[in-house]
Amino acid sequence: MAENSRSQVKAAISAIMQRDQSKPPPGETPQNAELSALRRAHLERLQSELANAGLDFGRLEKLYDEYKNEADKVFEKLTPPVDSKPMEPMESDREWTENKKRVYDLIGGRPLVTFPIVLDAPAAIYSVPSASLVDSHIGSWNSWATWKHNDSRSGSGFSFPDWEYANIRFFFAWQNNSPNVAVIKRARADLTVRGQLQAIAHPPLLIGVNTDVLLYAHHRVFVGSTSLTTDHHYITGTVAYTEGWLKGGTGDFETVDFNRVKPVIFDDILVPANQFAVFDVGLEAQYKIQNGAVHYVFTGPSRYIACPSLVLELSLVVQS
Repeated sequence: MAENSRSQVKAAISAIMQRDQSKPPPGETPQNAELSALRRAHLERLQSELANAGLDFGRLEKLYDEYKNEADKVFEKLTPPVDSKPMEPMESDREWTENKKRVYDLIGGRPLVTFPIVLDAPAAIYSVPSASLVDSHIGSWNSWATWKHNDSRSGSGFSFPDWEYANIRFFFAWQNNSPNVAVIKRARADLTVRGQLQAIAHPPLLIGVNTDVLLYAHHRVFVGSTSLTTDHHYITGTVAYTEGWLKGGTGDFETVDFNRVKPVIFDDILVPANQFAVFDVGLEAQYKIQNGAVHYVFTGPSRYIACPSLVLELSLVVQS
């Protein structure tokens, strides 16, 4: 690399570092500082009122700590021991293993020549729930969706809600029209993900509560009606937490903004003659709300989800 080029690269890296370091840490944002001040004022006022009413605030804190200790013991009992009997492989695991075995039975010990096939548009875009899909477009190298999923729950620190799910999915399809078995050595799609996650926790009366919000890249492949592989890759997430109102909790609001391109890759897919392979690529929202709300926001200026293509590295195998 020429000295002039090195200087330009160093200057660019320096500018990036300065820009990143100029951003205040999450705890120092004006919004967080204002919320912290409100919490302190509320706690002082609450302690004063409880003392005037003859209630011991320290005793309430002790009772709360005792509850958490007892809860930890229950969770420890629920944790499976290390020597627990292993589960039998699931049907989908067996199908994937058999697919992998057949691929290498066909190509093992011989040269494999691959060529690219580009699927420049998905066959369909779907959302679960369907109402979360705001808008979508399918076109050659130009397929995208705007998506907004909102949910809320009312509860307390004594409630243990299940994880909830929502997703946005781009479906690509390819048919093996040859008389020979096809091996897709690799398939790759790039998800452009530009949006914001929001987690809100409202204070119940006594025990603190969480709102957990997570986002994953999701992919799955079907050959015929058989699902061969499913995988999830973590993208980002956050947690909002607030103490109970009697302990000074005033609520919490956490956000994560992101702008990423996430590659999704499939390997070693065997497609029989005249059979379809369907590739399911998208995002999966996973969240848990005790008392609050979540918002997955992929709408508004420069916020969207795009998956412009799926590229197959394909080989046709002539069986002797």
